[in-house]
Parts: sequence; C-alpha cells; structure tokens
Amino acid sequence: SSWVENVTSVTTIQRARTLLPITGTRQPASDLFEDDLLRNDGNLTVFLLTKAKRVLFNDNKVAIGVEINSPSGDASIYIRNGGKVFLNTGAYETPKLLMLSGIGPDNTLAKYGIPKVYGNNAVGQNLIDRKEASIGIPTLKSLEGSDIGVLDYAAISNDYWASIAHTHAFAWGNVIQGCGVCDVKHRTPACIEQMLGALLFYGMGRDSNIAFYYVAQRRPLTRGNVTLASADFRDPPIVHDGWSMEYEELTASNKHDLDVFVDAVQDLVVDFLRNTTLIERLGQSSGSTNEGPFLGELTEAYFDARMAIAGLDDELDQCTFLDYFKIADTFCTNWDECTPSIPSFPRNDRRKVRDIVFKTLASSQHMAGTCKAGAVVDKGTLSVMGVQGLYIGDLSVVTEPVDTHPMMTAMALGLLLGESTDRVPSADFEATPVIMALLGIATVAGLFFLWACTWIRQSIISQPFRHEDMEHVEPQSFFDIFAQNGSQQRKVDGAIELGNVGTELTPQPADNSDGAGIDVSSQQDTSMPGGKRPRLMKWSNVSCVYHTKTPGKSKKSITTLFNNSGCMREGEVTAIMGPSGAAKSTLLDILAGRKSVGAISGTFSVLGRSFSMSGRGRDGLDDLGNSIQGVSAYIPQQEYFYPTQTCGEVIRFTANMKFGKANQKEERTILVRACLDAVGLESEAYASRKIGGELAGGVMVRGLSGGERKRLALASVLALKPKMLFIDELTSGLDSENAFVTMKLLKDLSVKMHVATLIIIHQPSPDTFALFDSLILLSKGRCLFSDSCSNLATFYRSNYDESIPTNTILADDLIVKASAYESFDDNAMRMTVDPSITEDFIEAEEGGLSSITSLIVDGNDSLNFTSISRAFFKLFVIFHRNLVNQYIRNITNVGARLASYSGLSLIIGAVFWKVGITDSDRGLTFEESNIVLRTNLYLMNVSYLLPFSTIPVFFADKKFLAAESALGLYPTWMYGMSQVFLEFLFLTLMSTIEAAIVIPMCGLYNPTMPAAVNFLTTAAILIVSGLVGSTMVFCCSIWLPTQDLAFLTGSTVVTISLSLSGGFLPFTEMPDLPHTFQWISPIKYSFQAMTIAQLKGTSAEKVIDLAGYDTPASISDNMWILYGIFFALSFLTALGMARVKEVR
Repeated sequence: SSWVENVTSVTTIQRARTLLPITGTRQPASDLFEDDLLRNDGNLTVFLLTKAKRVLFNDNKVAIGVEINSPSGDASIYIRNGGKVFLNTGAYETPKLLMLSGIGPDNTLAKYGIPKVYGNNAVGQNLIDRKEASIGIPTLKSLEGSDIGVLDYAAISNDYWASIAHTHAFAWGNVIQGCGVCDVKHRTPACIEQMLGALLFYGMGRDSNIAFYYVAQRRPLTRGNVTLASADFRDPPIVHDGWSMEYEELTASNKHDLDVFVDAVQDLVVDFLRNTTLIERLGQSSGSTNEGPFLGELTEAYFDARMAIAGLDDELDQCTFLDYFKIADTFCTNWDECTPSIPSFPRNDRRKVRDIVFKTLASSQHMAGTCKAGAVVDKGTLSVMGVQGLYIGDLSVVTEPVDTHPMMTAMALGLLLGESTDRVPSADFEATPVIMALLGIATVAGLFFLWACTWIRQSIISQPFRHEDMEHVEPQSFFDIFAQNGSQQRKVDGAIELGNVGTELTPQPADNSDGAGIDVSSQQDTSMPGGKRPRLMKWSNVSCVYHTKTPGKSKKSITTLFNNSGCMREGEVTAIMGPSGAAKSTLLDILAGRKSVGAISGTFSVLGRSFSMSGRGRDGLDDLGNSIQGVSAYIPQQEYFYPTQTCGEVIRFTANMKFGKANQKEERTILVRACLDAVGLESEAYASRKIGGELAGGVMVRGLSGGERKRLALASVLALKPKMLFIDELTSGLDSENAFVTMKLLKDLSVKMHVATLIIIHQPSPDTFALFDSLILLSKGRCLFSDSCSNLATFYRSNYDESIPTNTILADDLIVKASAYESFDDNAMRMTVDPSITEDFIEAEEGGLSSITSLIVDGNDSLNFTSISRAFFKLFVIFHRNLVNQYIRNITNVGARLASYSGLSLIIGAVFWKVGITDSDRGLTFEESNIVLRTNLYLMNVSYLLPFSTIPVFFADKKFLAAESALGLYPTWMYGMSQVFLEFLFLTLMSTIEAAIVIPMCGLYNPTMPAAVNFLTTAAILIVSGLVGSTMVFCCSIWLPTQDLAFLTGSTVVTISLSLSGGFLPFTEMPDLPHTFQWISPIKYSFQAMTIAQLKGTSAEKVIDLAGYDTPASISDNMWILYGIFFALSFLTALGMARVKEVR
C-alpha cells in the first residue's frame, strides 16, 4: 500500500490509495479478464460453478491435472506435458486440497484413507489470522472523498492500524463485520447468510447512520492450523485460529496479541476520537472540545445508532448480539467517562477495555501461512515440496503476517508465478522422424535431379541409334558379333559367357538377303562326318506322371507323357506337332528345364553332361533345369513386354541381365542394333519405338503389330546368345504369310548361329513345314515320330503302307493320323525314332564338340553373382526399367494416384478446415483435440486405403515377374527390392504433397515444435504409414491368385486394423477381447504417432494417456514398429515372389 497526505500529528493519519492504482478504483480481480485485450487473448478458460476435488499425479509424483466437480458431474482437467498446476484457493482451502490430494500429515491421510503422495506435517500449520475489531461511530454526514473507494481514511502505527469506511460501504459493513457484534458462539454461517439476505432483499441497515471503524493487528504472534473434517471435498475444513474463548485458557502469544489490541483501542479509538476532529467531520457541530457531556446532536445520533443495531438484533433470529451492542436504560454520554462508539470504551479502565476487545475480536478474513514457504513450498519457486509441477500462488505460502492490504501481495505472487509460465516452452522434438523424412525427401529430390540430367543429356546431346552418331563405329551384323564372341569363352565375375564354337560366319552382301533381312544365299555346313550335325541335347524314355489324391480316396496317378525320345542338333529346327492334349507343352517344358509339377523320369544328355531322372519327386530335375537354362533361351506363347518400353530397351535389358555392364560404351548399342536388324526390324526405326499394349487400368498405348512383337521376342533372346532355343507356338495369332516369314527368319538364325531350336507349331503351311529339319509327332503323350523329316517316308511306309501324300498338306495329314489313335499297340504301331539317340554321346566328339562340354556351367552358377558390383548393377537396371515404365511413362498410374492424393488432401483440408488452430499458445483444449484425432484417423484411411488402387498394377507386374523368372535373368528378390524402393520414393513424394496441403489447411501444428520439425514429423509418419499400406497390398497381390480376392483380403485386414486403431474407440474403453488384439493393427501405431506428434507438450497432451495412445509413448518407437511390420510384410512378399512362376 502507498500512503500520502498527512492529516494530523496525533497519530499517522493518511489517505489510502485504491487497491488497483492502474484503474484508480477498487475492483474485483475478475474485472481484469473482462477487459477486451485480456479476453481476446484467449488463454484463460473459467469453469463456472466448479469446485476442485483433488490434484492428480502420475506415478512419478508429477502433477498432471485436477479432478473437478460441477453441476454436469465429475471430470478431470489435465495439463500439457511440463505444464504446471497452481493452487490459489486460500489459506483454508489450499491445505485442504493438498491433503485431499495425498500431501499432508501422515496421521491425517491415514485417518481418512487418502493414498499418500508425500507426507508433510507442516501442511495446514502456521495459520496466521489477523484479528480486528469493528467499532461503530455515529455520523450525521458523509466523509469527504470519493464515493467509489471503500477505505477512505486510515491510521497506522508499528503494531496496529485503523481505517474508516466510506458511506457506501456502511451497509456492507453490517454483513462483513456484522458478526463481530455477535457472541463468539453465535458467529455462524447461518447468521451471516441471514444478514446478507436481509441487506440484499430488504435493504436492512442501508440507511444506518453508523460509520464502521476498523482496528486491526499488524504483526500477531498467534498461530492456528487447518485440517480435514472428512475425505469429502464438499465438507469445509476444521479451522483452529489459535485462540480460546476463555481468557484463562489463552496462550502467551494470545495474551501478547490481546494486549496489543488494547493498546490499539486506547490509541486509535479512545484517544483518537477525543483528540481529533473526526467527530466533527462526521457531523458534530464545530467548536466541540470533546470534553464533558456529549452535545445534543452527537447524543441523538449516538442513540439512533444504538437503536438501529438493536433493531437488527430483533430482526435477525439467527444472530445473538453481545450486550455491548444492545440498547440499555442508561448508557454513557460523557467524554470524560467513555467514547461515543458502539461498543463504548471506558476512558480509564484498561481491564474493561480488554474484556470488551476480547469479546468483540473477529477475523479480518486475511488468513495466510498454512502452506509456509520453506516447509511446504520451496522459497524460491513456490513449488510444493515432494512433488513436481504443483505450485501455490496465494497467501498460504507466506511465513509472516501480510501487512494492511494483503490483496496486493497476493496479486504480486500471482504475477511472479504467471510470468514464469507466460508461454509454453518448446518441447524437445524427436530427431528420428525428422531424419527419416529428410532422407526420403533428399532421395526423391536427388533421383529427380539425376533423371532430369539424364533426360536432358539424351534429348539434347545425343539421339540414340542415329547413324551419324555412330560414324566412328564400324557397322557389324549380329552374326559378326556372335561369331566374334563365339570364338572365345569369356569369364565375367566368375560366370562363363557362352558364345558360338567351332564355326566362323562370313557376312553376305545386303542384296542377297530376303525380306526378313537375313542372308540365305550361303550357309556354311557344320555337319559332322556322315552328314549329321552335332547333337547338343538328347533324351530317352522320358515320361511324366501326375500323382493326385482326393480326400477319402486312394492316390491316383495320371501319365501324360510316355517314353519319349529325341534329340536337338546344332543349326537345326525341330518341330513338335500333335493334336490338342498330345502333351506337346509338357515335353517342351521338360526339355527347356521349366517343368514345375509332375514326376519326371528318363535320361538326358545336355552338351555331354548326363542326367537320369527316377520319377520320384524332383530328384535331379533342378540340376537338369539349371544346366539347360544356362545355355538356352525360351520364348513363351504369350510374350510379356511393358507397353511403354521401347524395342531397344527390351534387348538392352536382357543383355544387361545376362552379361552385366558392357566393357565399352557402344557395346550395348551395337548389340541392340544387330539384334533388331537380325530379325528384320530396322534398328534406326524400331530401337526407340514403343512396344504398345494395354496399361494397367485399361489405357491403350499404340505400338507394334502382332508379327513385330513376335520378332522382338526373338530378338530379345538372341541377345542372350543361346546354344538352344525353345519356342512355344511362335506363329500363334499370325496369318500364314507372317507365319512363314517369321519361321524362315528363325530357320536362318538357327543355321547361322548354330543354335538348336525346338518349337511347338500347329498346322504349318507346306512352305513353313519345309523349313523343319526334324519332327516330333505326339498323340496322347505317345511319340509316333521323332526323327529327321527326311525319314517321314519310312514312317508312312512302315505304319500305313503308303507313301507320303502329295494331294494333301503333309502337316494336316500327320495331325489327322495322330488324332486317329485312341490307343496304341506297340506291336501294331511302329514308332519312328532316330536310331542314333541310343548311341553314346561320346560320338559327338568326332564333330569337334569336345570344347563345348568344357564350357558347360551349372545354371545356378551363372545366376548367383559372386560380384557385389554386378549384383548392384543388375538391381539398378531393374529399378531403372521399372521406374521409367511404371512411373515416369505410366500416366495412368502416376497421374491417377497423384490426383487421388492431392484431391483427397484438399477435401480433408476443406472438411477439417483449421481444426487444429487455437487462440491459445498452449495448444488445444480437450474438445479441440478430439476433432484433431478424427482428422488424424481420416489421414490414416488415405495412407492405408489408397494403395488398393495399385492392385491392377501389382498383378500386371506379377505376370512380368513370372515370365522373367522363367528366363532366369535375375533372382526375384531384386525385383521385389526395386518395387519396394520405388513405392518408397513415390509415397515419399505423395506424402510430402499430402502434408504440405493438409497441415496448413487443417492447422495441424504443435505449438511446442518448430514449424519445420512439425511438417517433417508429420510427413515421416505419413510416409511410413503409406509404405506399410502399400506393402500390405503388394503382399496380398503376390500371394493371392485374383485381384478380387486380393482386394477383399486386403480391405478386410485394413478394416479390422482401423477398428483396432483406437481412433473410433479409445483403448481405455475397449472391451477386453479387441483390446488384446490392438497390437496387431499397424494403423494403431500410425494413429498413435500422429496423435503424439500433434498433442505432445500441449495442454491436451493428457488425452494421449487417458485414451491409452502411449503404447509405445514416443513417435520414434511407433515408427520403428511400423518399419518392423513393413520388413515382415516385405519378407512375406519375398516368399510369395519366390513362388511366383508359371506352373508348367
């Protein structure tokens, strides 16, 4: 308080300033928050009609909130992490609330069964209750001064002070200090309530001519205590002010304080009224000497005042006034004997003054000290000892009495504590999600930069396959390349690259080539002595049996191929013919090493290496397949190309997979040109032409015709430089002219490349049939003919006693005859088989093929890359091929998904517009946080459901994988790794775009994090969530046979995961069974991570704990679990990819 304007020297008389010097008036504290500036700041929420029940603590004794009671019921209000709880409920309620919360004397907590948080016997002790006496002075007029201020004049000394209330406070003094006129035993709440009601509703006492004069202590020694009456927060505490109602029972401190009060009354009442002009100021006639009898005006006023009090005593039946205040037949009216006050004090009888003071003492309502600093709270911070996050900001913390106007001291305490928590401190953010997001974004940016540089270089610096760019390179045909590579054996990283052996080709002039672009004017004879070419492969007594077992029935065996024999010779084309169901494909698959089901028996010889199959399981079959695939190539009936791929890229990819990185820059370009030219596709025109076809989703890309696709399939296998070629219906879907041209091309390539070719063909034309060197004719799995076509006359003569027909097409007639056999009688039917098949394979050495035997390598060895650099090169080639064709050129895939992510993000932003924005810098309220949780849940729907749009793409990829795995160009894990990495890059881009749209539109900011950290954290969660969702779809697509089944299974899993995520029903409210299965839901961890990112460190952080979103409790831990799920799904996908193959 500040004091000015000395009035008299009798005692220190001063004019008191108002309590709020800024406004110049005395106001309640709530007026501060009615100011527009403070109200619009938005950082204060007032709960009306609400009472605190107890402070809430966690297991670490950290205050986390307050349990409250209001007309709407009980509830709990929680603070942000690192926030503070302040108790400002006064010297009575603050220690009571501490004890109800488990902080207090051990015996009190034990008595009422309150769980102890921290035992402290000082809680509730040191109650400082400054006493005061209320004295009425008769008045005939108002004091000078403001009609707004309450305390107008005051007198002060070292141990006591006094003040007089202004006229507008007189009536209120009836209630505030009115109980001071009552006997101590009757100072009850009922009395005060009745006084207040009489004043408010009836105006009782408002016209009183009494000025209330207060005399109060400044430095009392008496100390009391506060304790609980029960464990019910509704019950008021038991308060002992340290005084006794009997003088004989007073303590030394009580008597000291009472003596000080007697001095105060003597000084500030008896002497003050007699020796100052206060009575005159209150209306007594001027010129009074304050001696002898009271003047008439004063006597009359004095009598009226006593009558007014007596009237109140009669009306208030709940109150019993002291005799000192009641009207009497006679009363003192002389200055020399007493004072004109109510009660009246004798002038020279100190003992009687003491008795009156002792009976009229009452609390000043300025209690303090019950949570003494240094004993209950820390002196420096005012934090409650023994716990964390709990502070006291009222006068209960003071150690000594607060002088005169304690409200200013209380406000100062609040100001100091408030300044210490003016804003929420920035939380320590988690580095892991930020690093992950930065790595992902940097990888995407680097890849785009690399691709842009490559595109610019290819577009501006060079045009591939243009002759002017290759002027320094000597033109070479494919046969030149093949001959040069074939004359040597080259080891590449431990794997032998096989070329042609034993012959040398001479390129012919272009004018001697036919329409297919292949020189047929001269073919070098490479036959062995006796006119036959070297055998590269032969087989004998080959059979295939399928074992089936029906439940409840015995095992059944079905034989589809019976004792087939034959051989393949270098430079020859062998045709397999027969009616439908003749087991043509079965035989081709066995010989090509692609048979995946059935029991195979028979003997085989591949370039001098012998194999024997027993027919029991796959005994020896894998070794045979690896050996064959290491030196052969296979062209399926249905070729698989990416529609956006160019012809040159197909050949380059095949060569890179087979031989690794080229030694020279132009080597692959020369090979691509040569392969295309060799099959009649002009390299300059076709190398950069897209293949065309249907993209996943139904979009068509224009490209090659059916015949051109067949030639490209042949060109792609030529790049492998095979020794044997297996083809399943190369002419299927072609007209007779294109079929002949294609077969003529195949024939010439087989001769010039010294390749043994085995092809299945249906009803070839006579011209086409004439190109075959040998024929295998099958019917219902039986071999009718397996020999050179020149021996067909013997077949007709020995079995039909007729010559080769001339009036019908020979191929058609053979099919008719093969179809005519319902059953075979080995004695009646003479099967024609090349007799040399039964000879030892050592005979081939006479033809110079001994060197071939030394070149045979196990197919496994040719595919297991001992060189890490070569493996990485292959992985890069696959990644680049898939990136270009599935993403960069596939507008339907990229465009649709980009539009979906962007569109849905905009819709989410519009629906949940600014839901995370709050006026408070301390974060969201509980109600606001619930809306943010719904937003997070919707974002999880996007991350886990949008990948289902890629199911058609994954199924299309599975066909490519099955076809390419059959060629043995690369292990399946490379394909899977490239797909996962591509999805990671794509989802990083999409999630970054999603975060860039959703965060500002929805206002998903955490005020305790820097904006950049907030963005990167959210993006990282969306990236890993999308990656898990995409891998889940990929896994379903790989394992399940149809798109519909994959969609059904995947959507079911996601739906169950959503229901267990905690977004619809908090974990703490889940029934036991679903609560047990929450751990299997990946969406749980995504949702938790998003929730923690948005609420951690804010005022709504407790939602995380209340709903059970803290298992685990950090963003990083949730993300690591998601990555674990991702790797588990990737492993399952890899297992499924290992099973992806054509069932043959």
